[in-house]
Amino acid sequence: MTGHLREFWWRLRTHWNGSDTAVLVPNLCAFVLLVVNCWNHSIAIAYVAAGVPLVIQGMRARYDRACLGRAVVFGGLTVLLWSGAEWLSTRVIGWWGQYDTKGIMILDTPLYCLLIAWQSNTYLCHFERRAREWGYGWRVASCFAGFSALSLGVLGENLYVAAGMWSYHPSAVDWLAAPAFIPVTYGLVGLTLPFLARWRVWVAAVVYVALTVFISVALGLAIGFYPR
Repeated sequence: MTGHLREFWWRLRTHWNGSDTAVLVPNLCAFVLLVVNCWNHSIAIAYVAAGVPLVIQGMRARYDRACLGRAVVFGGLTVLLWSGAEWLSTRVIGWWGQYDTKGIMILDTPLYCLLIAWQSNTYLCHFERRAREWGYGWRVASCFAGFSALSLGVLGENLYVAAGMWSYHPSAVDWLAAPAFIPVTYGLVGLTLPFLARWRVWVAAVVYVALTVFISVALGLAIGFYPR
């Protein structure tokens, strides 16, 4: 175990670059804002927590189009597709809960929710590729992306529920305030990111969103959460 940690630390020090800092540091600051927002219940904080990191990453992406640039575009395409996917799926199988704070809406989805997804998918796409650039193989990168997506799902969903942004219907298995199948879906789809990286970014985004919808609906149906 110690040897693996030493190797990881060596890879980190050797390969870390400005794009990694532009992704990690603003997102850590956003996490602090989200914790604070559990008491403030402010939609403005939700916009800032997701929007500012994306602006910083978009500016940095001009100098790193291959990795961060692709990640930002990938994240943006997934949220454009997701707004339509949520609009369609909720009319077929029903709503997972409700948005308690709406603000600016894109179809049935609040803008801040789409920014959150853009922020998260950019982070996952960027660091999945960076893991491979640090010398790790496809399997390690896949496990990293899957575990990161699962962790972000558990933390993010519960923080935004606590902040009063949205709420879920009860399910057979809840992880705090969110149905367990939601972050599990994120984790399973995250596993595919290293393999989607071989395709054009728009194709990868379409497949990513399609898998997210398919797996979440399938798991929701399996546990009796859907239809509603």
